Amino acid sequence: MNRWISLTSFLIAGFLLLTSLAYALPRTDSPHSGRDNNPPVILVGVAGLRWSDLNTSLENNPKLKEIWNSTLLGKGSLGNNVVRSVRTSACPVDGWLTLSSGARAGDLTPEASGECRPMTPPEGDELLIPQWPRYVSAARMQGFSSKPGAFGNALKTGGIKSLAIGPGASIALSDQLGVVVGDYISLPSNDIELRQEIEKALRAYDLTVIDAGSTPRPKAEPMKDQDASDALEKRTQAHQLAIDSLVSRIAVVLQQVPEEATLIVASVADTTRRPDLQFMAIRCADCQQGLSYSGSVRQSGLVQNADISVTVTTALGLKHPSGFFGSPITSQASSASQQDRLDALVNQEKRAQENRKAVPAFFIFLTVVNVGFFLFVCVVYLWGRKRQVPTNLSSFPWFIPISVLIASLPWAGQVVAYLPWWLSPAPIPTLLIAIILLAGISGMGTLKVSASIEKKTGIQLPELVPGLVSGLLFFTIVIDALRSGTAQLDAPMGVSSLVGGRFYGLNNTAFALLATSGIIFTACVLLLLRRTNLERKRLLQTLLIVLIGGLSVIVDGFPSFGADFGGPPALIPGFIAMGLVANELRVTWLRVLSIGVLTVGGVSALAFADWLRPSLERTHLGRFVDTVFQGEVWAVLMRKAQQNLHNLTHSYLTIVALAGLLVAFLVLRPAFKQVRGSVFSPTLEACVWALLITHLLGYALNDSGILITACGIMFAIPLGLAFASKARTGAGYKTLIE
Repeated sequence: MNRWISLTSFLIAGFLLLTSLAYALPRTDSPHSGRDNNPPVILVGVAGLRWSDLNTSLENNPKLKEIWNSTLLGKGSLGNNVVRSVRTSACPVDGWLTLSSGARAGDLTPEASGECRPMTPPEGDELLIPQWPRYVSAARMQGFSSKPGAFGNALKTGGIKSLAIGPGASIALSDQLGVVVGDYISLPSNDIELRQEIEKALRAYDLTVIDAGSTPRPKAEPMKDQDASDALEKRTQAHQLAIDSLVSRIAVVLQQVPEEATLIVASVADTTRRPDLQFMAIRCADCQQGLSYSGSVRQSGLVQNADISVTVTTALGLKHPSGFFGSPITSQASSASQQDRLDALVNQEKRAQENRKAVPAFFIFLTVVNVGFFLFVCVVYLWGRKRQVPTNLSSFPWFIPISVLIASLPWAGQVVAYLPWWLSPAPIPTLLIAIILLAGISGMGTLKVSASIEKKTGIQLPELVPGLVSGLLFFTIVIDALRSGTAQLDAPMGVSSLVGGRFYGLNNTAFALLATSGIIFTACVLLLLRRTNLERKRLLQTLLIVLIGGLSVIVDGFPSFGADFGGPPALIPGFIAMGLVANELRVTWLRVLSIGVLTVGGVSALAFADWLRPSLERTHLGRFVDTVFQGEVWAVLMRKAQQNLHNLTHSYLTIVALAGLLVAFLVLRPAFKQVRGSVFSPTLEACVWALLITHLLGYALNDSGILITACGIMFAIPLGLAFASKARTGAGYKTLIE
């Protein structure tokens, strides 16, 4: 094995060894099994209660506001709850099933009318849930490795005395056979009876779970034009009355719960056909006034339904059940006033909703811009070839600036997250204008810096512009990932809190841009290095590839940063192939096999090291290993494969990918053939091979494959055109695009 592969293997193996040792070190133990006289736990669950709804209700009723402030809001940890389960909008039964499973779960598809299937109370003396077989069947079909009844089984094993009040609570407290663990009563019809039942429950039970009801889910019925305004007003009034009734009912419970008890009040489901962030607050002995925080979410003021189940078992002193995907909810102390914290949560809710609306508009904008540009390039190129005249793409004075501007749009889509565009009266136009301005500033700045350097050196450096643009994007993503990916949450090119698939780290879009920009940046630096008179260039360029490639793998795959399971298997072969081609080494079957073994072994070691940590501290890398050990990996892989196929056939980004590949094959491929034997060879060839390998593997290993391909193309092709428009052949008489 040559020195290059030996050095690379040594560095990666050393990194993986240190990572494994770090994760294998003893950590804080998981909660032990047994009650140990912990204070009682009360969980009040509702559906359809947002912070904005609660604020309006309390402002209209000062007496209720005083009760809420003195018992919960002024003493607890506050947050938004992500209730996303198996569908865009979570029905009440989906929320309660998620609590029961400690993972995403839900009923079968709602009825044809769009109405959620109703929950019914348990039957018979044994308190059996009538629909339980349907819930279990749905969990098997949905492919989220959820096991309805896992929460109830943990309570039974731990000897917890529990009481379920209301049908939703009975679902949460059922075991895997659908039998309610503990006792059950219906939700009392008036406040006096409810107060009496709470008093008795606090004396007799370790855990009391209350289904306090929900706001009405509006029916999708058409309204006549003349009646639309009146119907909307009546619907709004009915909705507010339902919220007021719900808030009043919860206040009855709040007044009865003692200070030493752990109290959780959360909205566990949507009651509209759009996803929403829902209300959540917790008060406990260790809770501080501030915003809630969960290790599974890693974002201030944001938790998810699965965290509630873990929080309850932790408060009861139970061992963390296997298969639970949440983490205990803790507090982030804050010196902000209560009103400021409430405003921050409402603002978080607004940002999530505005981002949900803006993401389609933003990607449609990117699609139109890129497809239009790509088609223009192809038409002009073919017209020139047909008439046997120069294509003149490189002679257009605006061609390179436009190419750089389009290539800068992904960077602008990243940094626009730091601007409060969602607070504008017209959020989507404001977002698009801000992105165009940021891309223009970045692109023009890059061109001016490049021109200044070329003027001082007296050498034409076509790799400078792609290098500066790609370097800016690469290090922007790296720095954000090292800061826990705060700019990725509810950003146009980031992750959505309403989807709930990922709250931190690098999503597929960020991975695609990190990989593409990292490879192009490395290639551009290598080209600059080849122009120098430094000795041992081969060693220097090898070290550079290992450095940028290793940084990319760490940032993307390390659980504390990117926590991306599908990224490293694509990055490692891509950068190793880049090193082989750049150093003009033959690609043999032995080397290909070595790369495969190194990739699989490295990624497996990283995931296994994460699995070695206590279950409460694992990311989804370690949870995937746990899924493998439980024999459920096939269901997860099938779900991801189906999602990948659906995205390929139902996404307009497929058009971007096809148009970009047309430009690459028709224009860039013959252009880059001219670099053989020039200063650009073999670095340019190494860059192309690295991009191809990384994106092919990235497409195959992730559930949104076409998104990865399209995002990479939207960045790489414009930069390739800018490079080819400025680069000249060895004779120096014409540009590569001719």
